[in-house]
Amino acid sequence: MYTQVSSSQYVGSTGAGTVSAFSQAIDMEGANAVQLSVVVLNTSGTSTNDAGVQEGSDLENWSDVASGTVALGTTPTYKPLKVTNIASRYVRLHFRVGGTGANYSILSASINTAQL
Repeated sequence: MYTQVSSSQYVGSTGAGTVSAFSQAIDMEGANAVQLSVVVLNTSGTSTNDAGVQEGSDLENWSDVASGTVALGTTPTYKPLKVTNIASRYVRLHFRVGGTGANYSILSASINTAQL
């Protein structure tokens, strides 16, 4: 099942450090694999971007199951991330922007679930 989880979403901070953003939870509906597709549309020159998949069974407690670097100050950047053996009922996108000074990224993302 394909779900668009963000469209032109702004993730950023006015100071140094890492900022996180999360998508809405997606019900796996019996599926056990996902493909996360992230397109970084724009980013500040010194920011680093990391996207990952988290799983959870109760919509409150989440665990990282996979992550990867999406872009290092380049735009636009497309990054697919495939994860199998999802055991929980829900998944969500975890996107992190970090670096020194004010950093931001603008992204679009989707999650596609499948039974493998």
